Amino acid sequence: MKYGEDREVIGHFGELVIRGLPEQWVRSSDVGLPKPDVVLFFDVSPQVAARRGGFGEERLETETMQQKVAKVMPTLRDDAFWQTVNADGELDDVELEVRKIYERLDRSKQLESLTKI
Repeated sequence: MKYGEDREVIGHFGELVIRGLPEQWVRSSDVGLPKPDVVLFFDVSPQVAARRGGFGEERLETETMQQKVAKVMPTLRDDAFWQTVNADGELDDVELEVRKIYERLDRSKQLESLTKI
């Protein structure tokens, strides 16, 4: 799985929960920070990810770890600003879907703070 906003941040939350840290503690770490306009959750199967370059180069990027993170991510999700992108398709199609989401963002909204994760 690849994660939007910053895959390192959101993905790291999932990994911390998997490793046994209290979910409430993990969730509270970014409360008060600016709320992102959108978090893109790139939903890609391990099989497709493995066919793309670079899969497995990170020590936590294994099929087993990715499956565990995929089970935790829905508990961290906030449908108010998370959107799922089907990333199993061709890269050009995935890019087009992301571009459409970006173009629909409301840029006139006031800056908000995260109240939960």
